[in-house]
Amino acid sequence: MRITIHQTGSDADLREQRCCVCRQRFYLGPASCLLFSGCDSGRGKEVLWGEVCPACIEGGQDHIQGALGRRARRSRMIAEQETEAAEEGIADCPTLDEVLAAESYYERPMFRTGQEYEDALSRGEVD
Repeated sequence: MRITIHQTGSDADLREQRCCVCRQRFYLGPASCLLFSGCDSGRGKEVLWGEVCPACIEGGQDHIQGALGRRARRSRMIAEQETEAAEEGIADCPTLDEVLAAESYYERPMFRTGQEYEDALSRGEVD
């Protein structure tokens, strides 16, 4: 992998971005750091991953490698769970008409705020 510095293309590009390493949002400035992989592997073409935030650049190579390793482990776990769910299949699924009927019956959410809902959950009042 390699990270290179580039001049940002235009004023329109000076906006919030998501770091391709840590996934945190940051504002792109006049210069951006881009992460590429496949450049030294000899296994094919180079892949552009995206912009790298200043915090990851400041953390250095070990920080970036560690963050990518953690994301890879998490991705493998998610892929395994999704594979299991796909293989399990769906035993029961409501129709759209049933969902619309339920919406007209309920008319509004059970609670006015997310905090009220969280409090009720913690008290065991809702499932």
